[in-house]
Amino acid sequence: QLAADAHPDNRREAVELANKTALRRNPEVLTALESLVEYEKDDSIVKNARKVISQNRGTFVKDLAAAVKVDEFQPFPIGNDGTVTLPEDFVQDVTYFRDYVIPEMTKVLRGDERSCMICHGEPGRVPSMELHAPDRVGFLPVDKLLKNYHILRKRVNLNEVANSRLLRKPLNVQTAEEEGHQGGRRYQPMDAGYQILKKWAYNQVDVQAKYFASNSNVK
Repeated sequence: QLAADAHPDNRREAVELANKTALRRNPEVLTALESLVEYEKDDSIVKNARKVISQNRGTFVKDLAAAVKVDEFQPFPIGNDGTVTLPEDFVQDVTYFRDYVIPEMTKVLRGDERSCMICHGEPGRVPSMELHAPDRVGFLPVDKLLKNYHILRKRVNLNEVANSRLLRKPLNVQTAEEEGHQGGRRYQPMDAGYQILKKWAYNQVDVQAKYFASNSNVK
């Protein structure tokens, strides 16, 4: 459906679907998208295709390095040529955040037909944790992705990960010092979506200890 002889409506839908994690990692899909931008006449389809292409590893790492270089939490040395070399474990952590954490927070749950981003991604609605929401096809520019990454990593309690706000709030588990989650209970502990958040949170013990130890966390 990405081919030149496919119906334009099908091509549009296929390009939007191509931004799903499993598809944008498929070399065959990326090759088809690179061909599509050469012949496609609809600028909106081309724009969305380029968003997917920009998330291939080479381009993404380059864009991430550029965003990190001007980031307020920049922890990596800058070379004589002005470039930043990113450690592989950091790249993998941000990639997992992009491919699994953000999509999970954008996913509409069956219970109330709402997602985390419906509240946290709306400017001014939850000032205590305001995130940048992906666009309608699930794309988020690297600089905004990095800002979300910092906001959520600072909500991981490195000394007691299970007690992190990132993991307590979606379960609507509160302490005496704070209110419950305004969005109510979003997950059961064994839900697949919650396990995605949990996996990323526990990985922060290693990543943050190496690169962000001086940044305070919100417990």
